[in-house]
Amino acid sequence: MHRVEAFGNSLGVCRKLVEDNRSLPGWRKGVRLKKTETRQKIVEGIGKLAGNAKGDRRKEDRRTCRKIQRFLEYMGVKS
Repeated sequence: MHRVEAFGNSLGVCRKLVEDNRSLPGWRKGVRLKKTETRQKIVEGIGKLAGNAKGDRRKEDRRTCRKIQRFLEYMGVKS
């Protein structure tokens, strides 16, 4: 809630309330924008993590495949 400075007559208090209420729509837009930006950052981060995981798995799969090939060559088994 907005804090009202109760100085002067009630007309001044009403005027202060009206001024504060005018700023609320802008404040709400700011909050909505911040939430949207945060969601976008989270989605981008998840996308980056998913992309890195796929690449890491491919590298690990290639390494494992090479190790198996080297082992088979060492044992004299031809593939």
